[in-house]
Amino acid sequence: MICQAGVAPEYRTSLNANEFGFTGCAVDAPVTAGLSTAAGSAVSSYFGQSGDSFGIAAAGADVWGAGGQHDDQFGSIYKAGSFGTDASVSTRVVSVNDANAWAKSGVMVRNDTTKAGSSAGYAVVAVTARNGVVFEWDANGDGYLDTDARASADIYRPIWVKLTRSGTAYAASYSYDGANYVPIGQPVTLASAAAQQDAGLFSTSHDVTQSAINQFDSSSLAAR
Repeated sequence: MICQAGVAPEYRTSLNANEFGFTGCAVDAPVTAGLSTAAGSAVSSYFGQSGDSFGIAAAGADVWGAGGQHDDQFGSIYKAGSFGTDASVSTRVVSVNDANAWAKSGVMVRNDTTKAGSSAGYAVVAVTARNGVVFEWDANGDGYLDTDARASADIYRPIWVKLTRSGTAYAASYSYDGANYVPIGQPVTLASAAAQQDAGLFSTSHDVTQSAINQFDSSSLAAR
């Protein structure tokens, strides 16, 4: 295995090895103090952290509640009560390794991440496996994502995704370099958002029978 062979960390990429879960690759247990994990809604899940890199695998049907669907199955690494009325959360999605074309990995904000299918103030920005990047939000406050905006992007390279809040207005964007961001749709209002929300990373495989470890790094949660 690549870590046991002594390959330097900067050369351990999703193209040649997965640094999470292999003997010889140090991981935290499963994440450092101050961060929490939520997986009660997923059929199965895995969480790992190695330095500033994170891994999440979550076998779940989807995070979507419109068009006859009513799914909110995901795994998340998040910081509770950290997202105020003037804040942003971002990450670089290094790789989406799940097989389903609509598998999603990115950032998530909601009033309570542990209350899948009921917690409002809910929005995500995600890279999909083969359908570009998406901004999804809960327009009616029932705890399910039901409205979206999409952007075509080169999903075969790492992509930064960002969700920015100003009061009850939320804006989504993506970037290839972490500096120059492209908007995804227009800002939306989430009237049911709490003054302080949970925010962090999430993943869903869009397939309850299987999941892969999706990789994130360069994550940031900051007041503006």
